Amino acid sequence: MSGKFALIIGNSKYDDLTLRQLHAPDADVQVLAEVLRDPAIGGFSVQTLVNESSQVASQEIEAFFADRKTDDLLLFYFSGHGVKDESGQLYFAVSSTRTKLLRSTAIPAQLVNEVMRLSRSRQQVLLLDCCYSGAFAKGMIAKGEAGIGTRERFEGRGRVILTASDAMQYAFEGDRVEGQATQSVFTRVLVDGMTTGEADLDRDGLIAFDELAEYVCERVRNEDRAQTPQRWALGVDGKIFIARNPKPIVPKAVELPLELRTLIESPMASAREVAARELGNLAWGSHPGLALSALAALQQLAEDDSRKVANTANEILAGLSADRAAKDAKRAEQERLQRERTEAERLAREKAEQERIARDAERVEQERQAKAKAEAERLLALKAEQERQAKAKAEADRVAKDAERMERERAPAAREKDKPQPQRKPGLWWGMGGIGIAGLAIVALALCGISLFALNNGFTPKPTATKAVAAVTTTVPQFTATLGIGSTEVSPIDGMVQVYVPAGSFQMGSDSGDADEQPVHPVTLDAFWIDQTEVTNKMYALCVDSGKCSPPSSTKSYTRDSYYGNAPYDNYPVIYVSWNDANAYCEWAGRRLPTEAEWEKAARGTDGRTYPWGDAAPGSTRLNYNRNVGDTTEVGNYPEGASPYGALDMAGNVWEWVSDWYDGGYYSNSPSENPLGPDSGQYRVLRGGSWYSSGNYVRAADHSWDEPGYVYYGIGFRCARSP
Repeated sequence: MSGKFALIIGNSKYDDLTLRQLHAPDADVQVLAEVLRDPAIGGFSVQTLVNESSQVASQEIEAFFADRKTDDLLLFYFSGHGVKDESGQLYFAVSSTRTKLLRSTAIPAQLVNEVMRLSRSRQQVLLLDCCYSGAFAKGMIAKGEAGIGTRERFEGRGRVILTASDAMQYAFEGDRVEGQATQSVFTRVLVDGMTTGEADLDRDGLIAFDELAEYVCERVRNEDRAQTPQRWALGVDGKIFIARNPKPIVPKAVELPLELRTLIESPMASAREVAARELGNLAWGSHPGLALSALAALQQLAEDDSRKVANTANEILAGLSADRAAKDAKRAEQERLQRERTEAERLAREKAEQERIARDAERVEQERQAKAKAEAERLLALKAEQERQAKAKAEADRVAKDAERMERERAPAAREKDKPQPQRKPGLWWGMGGIGIAGLAIVALALCGISLFALNNGFTPKPTATKAVAAVTTTVPQFTATLGIGSTEVSPIDGMVQVYVPAGSFQMGSDSGDADEQPVHPVTLDAFWIDQTEVTNKMYALCVDSGKCSPPSSTKSYTRDSYYGNAPYDNYPVIYVSWNDANAYCEWAGRRLPTEAEWEKAARGTDGRTYPWGDAAPGSTRLNYNRNVGDTTEVGNYPEGASPYGALDMAGNVWEWVSDWYDGGYYSNSPSENPLGPDSGQYRVLRGGSWYSSGNYVRAADHSWDEPGYVYYGIGFRCARSP
């Protein structure tokens, strides 16, 4: 069974400041959708998109025209900015459109043309309510064409096209649009023509595309001479009916043609029989007034004296009655199906909206809980670090006091030794052994004191070289704390929490990844510390204030006009920093950039997992990726995505510079112990993916690369340190 389907797209908000914000499209979409969805007028199954990205809109357009039947009626409507590139190609601007990147951020008219051409539907209606402006920067010369050439952009089979205008309507100054966009008279007149029934020019109860186009063109030109609507019909047989006239039409009988009236009044039965058949044709015709007059004449002939004439008239009347009953039944069934479809769509929209509200509420709650958990963990870690430092200081103070006490205990014996003795001739034993025994006793007591203190306090004294007994000195023992997974420390310079990665081996690379991730090879690393999160705006500002770092090349982020230096984003990752900037910061902070091998081990551990959290697919509770948020998020915001060593945000948020030069074949001859990367190169390695990266690019083994001086809104860094 054929159907009527409409895709309505409107865009009023634009990220690119060179595209003026509009007011009409949102309302246009809503009003037009209601009219087309109304079973008494349009009877369409309607899908709407408002302020969507080019990726979403392009996918929905292609899906809309795919898998259709040949007799389906498809209506596509767009309201917003239309922009031309330097070669005159037309693009539909959406929320994510960048005027300098039209091919990748806008909807190409060629895409719409192609999917319409490939669609099986042979009834396609294209309605465009956008200004096709010639977007030329000041100093450039327009290419001389007055119009956008809509027909040439959308030639094809079985299509009808109606546009609000085909002329350039914007002036440009530098890179910004000057002037006001033309108000949406086009869509208002389009809706009025259907809701009032005025577009039913032939008053047959149906509104065909030709009638609607003629009505719109005349009304728009009368109301706004700056707009000149254009229309085309390409390869269409017969009429394409868009809507029904919602206002009841009471037909008025009109006079029958003279020739037919002569036949009806003829005294010859054969002539009246011919008249009956002609009346039947008129009764079945599309002209309501003639049909009404023909029906009345047939009813008179049904009472004709000639049985043959009467029978012919009655047969025609019976056929008309049966046909009318069939049409009424078909119309009733279509209206019933449309009502059911409309109700199903309404319920589906309500359900989708409820689910969206629930998802948003759940996401907000999860974010709140995650932030609360992260803050609690941060405070706990800070408290633990403070307690550890206080304990270490107390132990050091106690060791110093014990050493001082032992020195005081040794002093009387030393003074007694230096005291003058009575003059007498010593014996051999006393001269050699007496002093020796006394000295050994002092040494033994001192050593026992140190040993007993160390044993009682769980520390191991640092070995010292053996010296002569006569030159006994006291050495303060040095102690080492036990480090392992979960150990942390806080930098006194920038306040960064660092996590400890023990020495050991792991498998680096991926057999299922890109060629430069192969072969998988064992790597052994010494122990190291690595920053728990990416370096933040606030931390980086400390280095800038010290004069050791250059400010980021931009203070904006992808969607925020004020980012770096704006207090609400202090705890967000610093961006627009080059490799050279990152290296300078780490040196200032007493650390360094991690090697590529160190970064990968810190991200995936030693069990060969695909992502920092394991092998489960990425999700919105583990990382910021795939444009789910649309910009950077606060560091440490995804504790469920932590690595085995407690490092956070090692997948998504921002790409991170590491120290290595890039070489696509380096893994084939990389050293097995503490590899530092190639000796030289053109590019430095980036790791971890960012907020706009898809799942493939946030794998722990994946890497990218760029020139050391390159800056971008999706690149930051973290530091590392050797113990």
